[in-house]
Amino acid sequence: MAFRGGLKAYRITVPANGVQTRAIRGAFIFMKSASFAVEIGVEEKQVGTRGGEAYFIAMRQGEKWFTESEFDTLHVRNLQAAEMTVEIIVGFGEYAREVPERISTADENVSTAHALAAANTPELLVDERTFRKRVTLQARLANVSVCRVAESAAAIAAGNYLELVQGSGVTWESKTAVYVQSATIGDIVTAVEEIWND
Repeated sequence: MAFRGGLKAYRITVPANGVQTRAIRGAFIFMKSASFAVEIGVEEKQVGTRGGEAYFIAMRQGEKWFTESEFDTLHVRNLQAAEMTVEIIVGFGEYAREVPERISTADENVSTAHALAAANTPELLVDERTFRKRVTLQARLANVSVCRVAESAAAIAAGNYLELVQGSGVTWESKTAVYVQSATIGDIVTAVEEIWND
């Protein structure tokens, strides 16, 4: 029986919302490094009357994929609006990376300071974000009015909101959008979102 080879690491940079294709053979994929989930596609060439098959799956850092049959083409699709570099282990066999303890810090923190443009009108502070674990909101100490925050403009209109007095803050375990309202134009609420890869 012929030896088909082992495993090899590939570092691939994929443009925003783009795809990179490589002629790589294997039956195993390990996502060693990726800031966010990417779509991985594998294809096998058509041989004789047997048609080539193609399969796609979203993979995150640390995940493995053993394919049913050998593939010879690999596609990496970036689902984010920014360029991303991924490192993957591909080939025949098995790969495991021992992690002694879970990393306890976010992969990225995104800060947004929003100054209210209209009085008594709900305004979007942060969008819904799939990979956000939590968001911390704080009203500026120099604000004039109490700021109301909720997960929708409708919730604020219905009276289902939290009130942030000047200098106060709150942390939500939430992936949803956040809206803010104040009686004073120019009042500012800052949001710090913790973005995690898993």
